[in-house]
Amino acid sequence: PDIDPIDTYEVCANTESYVDLSDIDLALLEDTFNVLVSYHTTEADAQANIDPLNTDHTYTNTVEMLFARVEYSTTGCYAVHPFQLVVNPLPVANQLNDLVACDDDYDGLLEFDLSSQDSAVLGNQNPNEYAVSYFSSENEAAENINELDVVHVAFDGEVIFVRVQNLASGCFDITQFSVVVNPLPDTVVEDQVLCLNDLPLTVSADTGNPSDTYLWSTNETSSEIEITEVGSYAVTITNQYGCQSTSTFNVTESESAVIDVVETIDFSDPNNITVTVNGIGDYLYQLNDLPFQTSNVFVNVPIGYNTITIIDQNGCARITREVLVFDAPKHMTPNDDGDFDTWHIAGVQELPGTRVHIFDRYGKLLKEIGHNTSGWDGTFNGNQMPSGDYWYIAYVIKDGESFQVKGHFALKR
Repeated sequence: PDIDPIDTYEVCANTESYVDLSDIDLALLEDTFNVLVSYHTTEADAQANIDPLNTDHTYTNTVEMLFARVEYSTTGCYAVHPFQLVVNPLPVANQLNDLVACDDDYDGLLEFDLSSQDSAVLGNQNPNEYAVSYFSSENEAAENINELDVVHVAFDGEVIFVRVQNLASGCFDITQFSVVVNPLPDTVVEDQVLCLNDLPLTVSADTGNPSDTYLWSTNETSSEIEITEVGSYAVTITNQYGCQSTSTFNVTESESAVIDVVETIDFSDPNNITVTVNGIGDYLYQLNDLPFQTSNVFVNVPIGYNTITIIDQNGCARITREVLVFDAPKHMTPNDDGDFDTWHIAGVQELPGTRVHIFDRYGKLLKEIGHNTSGWDGTFNGNQMPSGDYWYIAYVIKDGESFQVKGHFALKR
């Protein structure tokens, strides 16, 4: 048989000290059809075709002299070829510490330079004689496929497999390590408003983790501080992993409104209210339960008691003021339903000395009512007056001034 002469056949050591001798067949022969191959420890055994080695040969030395007997199964013709079986040692992929770092943007992903592990995985081995490469799975590392870029974006808990290969023999070893991306303290302190009429301002950066520590730009180390001056502030938080995050925020000033004047236009149609305030805030105004507005003037205001609310859009405390609008109701409905059962000037109880005369359409005086009465019930001498228009003259005393108000209203039954 035609034999491709080989002087040595190299294999890599393994933990079982095992070599599959049948793998050598293809190194000796281009065509194995009708060819029998056996391996022996002596040339005499090969010539005599006795004591062949098992194909799953256990080597005892790193260099062994073996003899291959190659024989045609059809003719019995054979040849014997000597060669050395060389068992190359495996490189050592030393056990590695995990790569640990702090996240940079709260996403659990971080860029690592995997080559930072090269020196540790090689140990005392000459880096010029070995190649170090990184993979996402042990199978890929064993097959040397899909090698990772040295600069690798890893996720927390990712396992990286490292292949250390001898450049001369091709023998390799594999180890692994994990990537740990520790979280940053999770806090953002928003810009704050210092309310001048509610000092001090308390600012909290508390993360809820008792192991976290705090360092403010004021050198305070509590989870919250009190601020009495505008300016720029910062807090740096360190968690149990040593990871830090810094939040910078600005403090500007504002204040709740102070009502200087509330001007009402009474006994008019429509009734209006104008509110004049003092303060540096950005204010919105509300009448009763209506939507807030930027204007401080309210028109078509209901008669009687109204509630004015003023809020500071910067967040300082709201204030409220009850405002009484004096005017005469346009109608009365004395049907005992609790609404407009009597007629009187709205808010008259706050106008001491005010008197009101009520007349029918012929000018007959039906009733005189004072400021401290519940009003006219729609009767005259115990008799119910019919539906229709009735007239009044109010002698009003307000803020030390006296004046008359005349008008009419409808009685509806």
